[in-house]
Amino acid sequence: MTVISIGAWCIIAHYLKSMGLKGPTLPFDWSFSNLRNVIDILSFGICYYLDKEQDLWPKYYINGYNLHYPHHDVSIIENCEMLNRSYQRLKDKINSKERLVFLHFVPYSFDHDIENIEIIRDKILEENPECDFKIVSIVHNETLNDNTKENKYYDLVNIKCTTPWKDDNWCAIDDRDRVERIIRKYNL
Repeated sequence: MTVISIGAWCIIAHYLKSMGLKGPTLPFDWSFSNLRNVIDILSFGICYYLDKEQDLWPKYYINGYNLHYPHHDVSIIENCEMLNRSYQRLKDKINSKERLVFLHFVPYSFDHDIENIEIIRDKILEENPECDFKIVSIVHNETLNDNTKENKYYDLVNIKCTTPWKDDNWCAIDDRDRVERIIRKYNL
């Protein structure tokens, strides 16, 4: 089984790496993104963003698309080539017979983006109707109680945040154990 991060930021890739579960880099591992970015990349490829004529400002942000690679300067050709390879790895995973878990972590949100989750489900099935996968959306908010709603292709998980989100609280260390338990649940 492979756990694949689909955003919204790099904390899932960080957790997977610290748990010894991180495989080769995929397009959303080390980025700030939204589910619309995932849909566009599944539809058109990473080149959809990288081939646009635009000013890259700053060099880690793909202007106008809310797709941000804080660890990679996308104006450097080698980094664009790396992102293209990561996209090809994602396509290969979707077309494999391997069980996949697409994990989406949304800090300080009040709801799951079900409409876009369902579009992503459809894009995966369009690419490979036999794909064995589950999309897990984790919403992390101080006003929610822990619970999970499951269906065939996606689970909606709410985690009550024990520390309110602030600009400097990106790692949510106090909730790390709970997030890692969720990852392990789907990785068994």
